[in-house]
Amino acid sequence: MTLPSVLPEMIFTKKDENGNEEDKSNITFLNTQLDNGESNKLVTMEGHHYLHWMNYKEVSDQVNEFLEGLSD
Repeated sequence: MTLPSVLPEMIFTKKDENGNEEDKSNITFLNTQLDNGESNKLVTMEGHHYLHWMNYKEVSDQVNEFLEGLSD
């Protein structure tokens, strides 16, 4: 999926320390997806699939910080 480069994107993902032989992981893949825009952020967290449930305070803080950065 491709989004317009003027649209800010923020992606949350779990920390992945299990890259393959080519040094590819979910984090390297997601970083390639965020290369199109200036206001993009990838946030990695400890946890499982339901990051927004288990880390809701950190998610909230990260989103607020991201949005404040857009208004500058």
